[in-house]
Amino acid sequence: MERESANAKRREKPGPRGRGIPVYMRAAIVLLILSLLVTSGIFIYAKFTNSLQAQRTVAAYDTLGERFSSNYLQKGENANLRTVAVASASETPLAVVTVCNYEQGRQMYVNPQDIPYGLSMRLVKYDQAQGKYVAATAGDVGSYEISVEKDETTVVLNSGKLYDDSSFSGTLPSSSATSDAYTVVFSPYQNEIYLEITAVPDVSTHLSDLHAILKAEIRLAGAMSSWEGSFRDPTSNAPASYDGFNYRISGVGSGNFTLRWDSAKVGISALSLLTLLEIEGAQQVGSSITFPVNAGDESLYDVQFYKVNITNETWSDMTNSVVTFDFNE
Repeated sequence: MERESANAKRREKPGPRGRGIPVYMRAAIVLLILSLLVTSGIFIYAKFTNSLQAQRTVAAYDTLGERFSSNYLQKGENANLRTVAVASASETPLAVVTVCNYEQGRQMYVNPQDIPYGLSMRLVKYDQAQGKYVAATAGDVGSYEISVEKDETTVVLNSGKLYDDSSFSGTLPSSSATSDAYTVVFSPYQNEIYLEITAVPDVSTHLSDLHAILKAEIRLAGAMSSWEGSFRDPTSNAPASYDGFNYRISGVGSGNFTLRWDSAKVGISALSLLTLLEIEGAQQVGSSITFPVNAGDESLYDVQFYKVNITNETWSDMTNSVVTFDFNE
């Protein structure tokens, strides 16, 4: 009995102090660990979502372009010929040209920097021999004139003033979506004199120039639709001297245009082909493509061909057999 009593006392005797952690302390430690985990998780999540947000912001910025644009003027070295059409000789051809601190149709996304810029203008003509637009002379212009107006300032270009690059300048502010508007008025009759107009941003902005050549044209109501294609390269050099060729499709009215090329002689550039195939209703069959045209939407297309095997061909050969076209209303 005494042995059993001693064993019982031995079992009831508590363990040595300090070897175990009291229950209330274990609970406090668990709560502290959970708190740290939750806080760390929130921090990591916040950093992760902020990183994603930053990625989305950068991606969105990349799609907005330079945020310096115009309804008529475009970036790049191409001629960018734009037609200002009227229905009769009694009407005055007029265009309102804008210069904006956002990409067209994206007014919510304003350029974050102020954009100082100037506007240069000159009268030009197309030189067939050189295959490009060149400065017009007073003799070329004659009595023809084109005026450009903004606010209280009007500049008239004519045989006495062929060029101007100092009358118009301004700054598009970063504080709000801004669009400067210039009204261009042509003499009310057709002429082969065009207006070259360029918006030149300050070099500190690192933005591209915006450029266009504006042409006045009369398109009589009810006139027959007519579209054609032609080479735009200088004919003073033989076709064999070129590595590639510039071809322009232009016209009035609407219908279906078919462009054909001799693939043994030339090939169409991938970019030109893609541009034409993006026209709704366009179809390619071998070395030809047919697509709908409508001068009300687009009055010209520039196409590039590269040389495959051009040796003794003349420009007449190039037009009559190498690259040909059909147009049907």
